[in-house]
Amino acid sequence: MSFSGTGTFNINSAGQPVVAGTTITATAFNALTADLATGLSTCITKDGQQTVTANIPFANFRLTGVGAGTSGTDAATVAQVQGSASALVTVTGTDTLTGSMTPALTTYATGNQFAFVAANTNTTAVTLNIDGLGAKAITRDGSTALVAGDITSGKAQLVVYDGTRFQLLNSPSFTNLKATTLAVSGATTLSSNVTIATPASGVALTVTGQSGANIASFQATATSDAGIIFGITSSQQWNLRTTYSDGSFRLYDQTRVAYPLIVSTAGNVTIAAPASNVALTVTGVTANNVANFLGAASNSIVSIQSTAAASVGVGVEAKNSVQTWQFGLGVGIGDSSWYLHDATRIAQPLRVTTSGNVTIAAPSSGRTLTATGTAAGTAALRLDTTATNAGTQTATWTAPTNKPGAAAGVVSQWIPIDLDGTTYYIPAWT
Repeated sequence: MSFSGTGTFNINSAGQPVVAGTTITATAFNALTADLATGLSTCITKDGQQTVTANIPFANFRLTGVGAGTSGTDAATVAQVQGSASALVTVTGTDTLTGSMTPALTTYATGNQFAFVAANTNTTAVTLNIDGLGAKAITRDGSTALVAGDITSGKAQLVVYDGTRFQLLNSPSFTNLKATTLAVSGATTLSSNVTIATPASGVALTVTGQSGANIASFQATATSDAGIIFGITSSQQWNLRTTYSDGSFRLYDQTRVAYPLIVSTAGNVTIAAPASNVALTVTGVTANNVANFLGAASNSIVSIQSTAAASVGVGVEAKNSVQTWQFGLGVGIGDSSWYLHDATRIAQPLRVTTSGNVTIAAPSSGRTLTATGTAAGTAALRLDTTATNAGTQTATWTAPTNKPGAAAGVVSQWIPIDLDGTTYYIPAWT
């Protein structure tokens, strides 16, 4: 009968128990030895001769003194489990990694974690093949392939197998960083270049500062320039930065040949003339001022100067698609007068000399000056003189009926007007 199935060993009852002084029959003895043989054969032997044929319940008891497992089918000790939450893999290679484990891995299983120390820094997408089970891609953020620098030589990497690929859980680079908001507190130092790719919105970086605070601060060492470089290629780059040598703020190309904009420490702004000879182009909207300059009382609002010879003029050009007018100091004329003329310099309707004389040239219409008043009784044009003309002409003036506001009486102030070489005197009235 041997074991009962619940752990109790039963002796065959036939001829049992034996009686002293009687003969034990062969049947009873053979039945006993058969039961003993069956029972012993069912037990687990300490030397490992027996093979367990069913699950063994331990009723919350432990196996103690268990040796560390050395193959995939061995039981693991607590020490092994605690020390190998992620199995350590020895790898070789740069982008095509080959790994090995001890004991050897027999199959990939979803959820497996593996750690390894990178032998090299990757240069492109990476695969990992452990113990010849097949190369699987190492990715980031799900299925995103690695790019150069995502794995760094000499640094521990942690991957998890998701059933299809190995996902990298840590990386020293920000190459594939994807975040809606990145909060950085304190002073952060980046030891290498950081590239921020342009997203679909077209805005690569938006920095929002507090009221009254710097939004972004760019600083260099005490003996070098500091600023920002904008450009597509090395031949199309522009620098916006402070200049260490004189403290000015400059906009210039990569070669530092062209300096179209310079702001000095005194606040002066220099706009250099480019190859087109048009230093500044300001485009306004319909019915609005193109540019509005406001200066302090008794100060120049805008100063326009030329560093060329005195015979070369300087001024401002106003133009549209049809007409061009220049307003400046002896522009192309070679004197120190102030001119308003067209681009051909043929028509010069207004000229102010250094002595203060104003010349209004006759246009093709024959009308040199047309003045229009705003309302009846308002003078359209007023000419004042501050001194009595030499050889004062005294006459009695009767206010004409078509000159409202002109008082009758003796006129002692006259305004001389030269018309074609002849001087005429016009009485002055208020």
